[in-house]
Amino acid sequence: MLRKLSTAFMMAAMLSSCGRAERPQELHPAIAQGEHPYAYYALSHRERVLYDTVASALMYHRDRIKTDSSQGFTYDEIYGIYQLIYTDEYRIFFASPRFGYDADSGTMTFSYTCTREEQTAMQKRLDTAADRILCQTEGLDSYRTALAIHDGIIAACRYGEGGYGNTAYGCLVEGSAMCRGYTAAFSYLCSRAGIRTASVRDRDDTHIWSMAYLDGKWYHIDVTWDDPDDVAHPSYAKYDCFCLDDTGQEITQDIPDAAKGRSYFEEYGLIADSTDSAERIIKRSDAEVIQFRAADKGVYEDIKKALFGDTPRLRDILTDKDGFDGAGYSCDPDTLVIRIFT
Repeated sequence: MLRKLSTAFMMAAMLSSCGRAERPQELHPAIAQGEHPYAYYALSHRERVLYDTVASALMYHRDRIKTDSSQGFTYDEIYGIYQLIYTDEYRIFFASPRFGYDADSGTMTFSYTCTREEQTAMQKRLDTAADRILCQTEGLDSYRTALAIHDGIIAACRYGEGGYGNTAYGCLVEGSAMCRGYTAAFSYLCSRAGIRTASVRDRDDTHIWSMAYLDGKWYHIDVTWDDPDDVAHPSYAKYDCFCLDDTGQEITQDIPDAAKGRSYFEEYGLIADSTDSAERIIKRSDAEVIQFRAADKGVYEDIKKALFGDTPRLRDILTDKDGFDGAGYSCDPDTLVIRIFT
């Protein structure tokens, strides 16, 4: 998981007092009554108060607020709270990563990537794009709802920089995003579907992905890495990173433990424990891209040799399929996933 968060967090120190009367700092209804990111609940009470105040100001598109001097917040604490909002608060897709802080007056100043009027219009476009995906989840359980959201995001977006690529808007409306945008879109759609999520960063803070709470358990879901960006097969999604446990995850932040046993390949009976079981999976599949996971490294090597080796069996297995005129394949030694492109 090496794709980088390409937008750096920047803080400009303000050197003079703002000299302007402040508006009342009431909480925005979406912040006062809405669901917060998972990391919010690890904050202290005073940190939550600051988070809600700053997030509300951003939701109202205000240009400045005064922090509560009696709370004695340090520069680093204020920076950390803003960073958390900018990274995890998927509802605030229009805030700039740059903000100002005057330590003498306790005033924070904000800038935005659009006007308030533009923000309102963008939110409508975002909601419309979300509706197109969420209409496919009606009547589904939480696991299959998360899967439909995963697939809908991949169909709507390609990995790329620029624009609103760090936001749900870039992912779902502009169709181009980086890992933060994919993660924000997943959180936004899951929230609307009633599924709790958490955002997870790797040890080096170079990649971000999701966790989802499904049927009473948490699982890792990395939509970014499951997007193959395959122009030849535009409807195809990978599932290597759908509902994984904690195995191999290098994480330092406080997140819930992930459960085992419900990866996509386990859920749908796509674990091959022999070359014969791999052959059965291939024969019964009618997918344009057939994908399954080997049970272990030894089985993986056996399947590769049998299907694609010196005397490959793949053509014989696929010959009976209607319209078959050849196939490509890929094998991933890290995930043990084999894909056949028919």
